[in-house]
Amino acid sequence: MSAEHPHDYTVIVTSRPPDNKESNLGKLFMVVARWNEMTPSSSDNLEMFLSRYEAAGSYVLMPGVMAPGGKPRFGMGLGLRKRALIVKKASEVGSHDVEQFAIGRHRRGRT
Repeated sequence: MSAEHPHDYTVIVTSRPPDNKESNLGKLFMVVARWNEMTPSSSDNLEMFLSRYEAAGSYVLMPGVMAPGGKPRFGMGLGLRKRALIVKKASEVGSHDVEQFAIGRHRRGRT
């Protein structure tokens, strides 16, 4: 999200917001969201994930815990299959987009 940290990105998981149909305009809505700012040293993992998502058309979101020795343990029975993925550059996020809450502080120069 900056020239100093070219591989940083933010992951946002949300419920699906309502579409922009005329019947929804002017109505209030709520979106449940979680986000995590990622600070990897390279873009290898992100590129691999996006490539595999493109091939499979979905991914599974599940909890995990790092066990002693650095081996992750996953909650396999708790996974949620997700079929929608939207990838945006920070410069593409508008002031009224749902992603704004997670990246807005970076645009204002805070870290």
